[in-house]
Amino acid sequence: MTARADALQAPSSTSDWAVLTARAPQLAATMRRYLDQQAVTLAPSTITAADRALRVFGLWVCDHDPTVRGITDIERRHVEDYKVHCHQSGTTSPVHRWRPTRSGNGCVC
Repeated sequence: MTARADALQAPSSTSDWAVLTARAPQLAATMRRYLDQQAVTLAPSTITAADRALRVFGLWVCDHDPTVRGITDIERRHVEDYKVHCHQSGTTSPVHRWRPTRSGNGCVC
């Protein structure tokens, strides 16, 4: 990651990324490259939110479907199941607060 993006990570994010990298290296690498690219043009607070959203979702999807190794393995059902999980647990997903768009700051899930 770039120095700018690294500086934005909270201490706990380092261990989350390490766990995600160990479980799904390709997924983690793609997510981190995405954050690096977005850090060039987006506000630091946006990158911080995106970093958290991607880490939390990445770890969740690996817990619930160990066959996921990369972004291309993530299907609509994964996103839908994650949304149901967040609703049932009474939490608001960081993904809900950070909404990527095709034209703005990422891909549409």
